[in-house]
Amino acid sequence: SHLIEVRSGSMVWGMSGKNRVAIGKEGVGTEFIEPKAMIIATGAYEYTPPFSGWTLPGVMTPGSAQILTKTMNVMPGKRVVVAGTGPLLYVVASQLVQKGVDVVEVIEATQRMAWARFILTGWRAWDMYKEGLRYVAILKKAGVPIRYGRIVTRAEGDDELQRIYHAPVDTEWNPDTQRELCTEVDTLCIGYGLQSRNYLAQMAGCDIDFDENAGGWVPVRDENLCTSRPDIFAVGDSAL
Repeated sequence: SHLIEVRSGSMVWGMSGKNRVAIGKEGVGTEFIEPKAMIIATGAYEYTPPFSGWTLPGVMTPGSAQILTKTMNVMPGKRVVVAGTGPLLYVVASQLVQKGVDVVEVIEATQRMAWARFILTGWRAWDMYKEGLRYVAILKKAGVPIRYGRIVTRAEGDDELQRIYHAPVDTEWNPDTQRELCTEVDTLCIGYGLQSRNYLAQMAGCDIDFDENAGGWVPVRDENLCTSRPDIFAVGDSAL
């Protein structure tokens, strides 16, 4: 039998050579190991493109707000807008509403008709679709408007977030800034889906390809999840 060593509180921060892996741990420093093979499972991250004011206190990703409310029972703010695109917006907005947070509105970049077409094309994921309808029903019951086909163009505030501006977009998500609207908020939860966290695969010299369905660059893999390097495998959200 083989023993499996678990190194909690450690982080792989670099790779060099054939399989030279740099592992860092606070208070210990860096250690290098050279495994014969590796499985990279670094997950994904919430993507938020930069916009004016995006670094203001009060601007965060929907996932961050979800962690605050579910794990720490801390409300992210008093007047909240959830914006971006994807099912997570409705999940987080519903959870905030159920926690008593004033969700002012949900701003969805995708047009309403694009979501409606899912009824015709998404029958294979019908259970997921019904779950989404449940979240939308929670928001409607709470009186939270869902604004389709709009994106946040900028955020403003003196020392922290005080207001956001959002505008309608075309099919390529180009905003019409002449038709901006302003919403007074203290918190903006904004995210545009997940992207592969593939830095280690790149450092290892694995071939990377752009996958439009995945929304970014992902490692090239075969049917056995093996990358272009025969001793490195990429699994999970880091490669999807």
